[in-house]
Amino acid sequence: MPKIIPSLLVTNETDFESQIKSVTGLVDMIQVDLADGKFVPNTTWPYQEPQKAQKHLENIDFELHLMVEEPLKIIKQWINHKRLKRILVHIESTNDIESILSEIKMFHKEAGIVLNPTTSIYDAEPYFDKIDSLMLMGVKPGFQGQAFIPSTIDKIKKVKEINKNVFIEIDGGVNKLTITQIARAGADVICPGSAVFKGDNIENNITDLTNLLTA
Repeated sequence: MPKIIPSLLVTNETDFESQIKSVTGLVDMIQVDLADGKFVPNTTWPYQEPQKAQKHLENIDFELHLMVEEPLKIIKQWINHKRLKRILVHIESTNDIESILSEIKMFHKEAGIVLNPTTSIYDAEPYFDKIDSLMLMGVKPGFQGQAFIPSTIDKIKKVKEINKNVFIEIDGGVNKLTITQIARAGADVICPGSAVFKGDNIENNITDLTNLLTA
C-alpha cells in the first residue's frame, strides 16, 4: 500500500506550525514545499525564513520539495537538519541535476527528481538508477487545490514499465476521487495537501484517504 505524506504549502508561520502539529503522530513523514516566487508564482514561508521553519521540524521526519531557481543554495541551508530524509529537485530548475543529486547524497540524504506535468519522463530516465525517488506533479506546481491532470496516471505506468524499481511519488491533485487510481497505477507515495488540511478534522481526512487505499 502506498504511503501518505502530507504536503505543506504555506505562506505564514502560524499555518506551518499548526499543520505540523495536526499531523504529528498520524503520519511518519511530511513534505515541506519551498517555493521562491520565481520558479513558481508564489512564495512559501519556510523558503523565506528557513531557520525559523527548521525549529518547528524537530519532532517529525520530512522531505523537501524544492520549487526554486537555485536549488543548491537552498539545499545548503537545510542539509544538516537531523529530521530531513529526502530532497526533491525539479529537473527543470537546473542544467546540472547530476551534480545536485551527488551533493545531496554526499550528506547521506535521499535524493529525488521532480517532473512538471509537461516534462517527459524520458528526461529523467538516465537517472532512474541514481535516484531514491521520482516525483511526478499531478498539477502545475505552486498552488494547492488544483484539478488532477489525468495523463499523470499514464506517466506512472510508463515509468514502472521502464524500471519497476523506481520509487514514485505523486504530488498535486490528490483527493478522495483520485487517490485510488493513483495508487493502482503504481505510486509508492502519495502527497495530498488540501485533502488533508481542509476542514476541522484532519485525523478523519487522513483516515478516509487511507481507507480508500485499502479498499
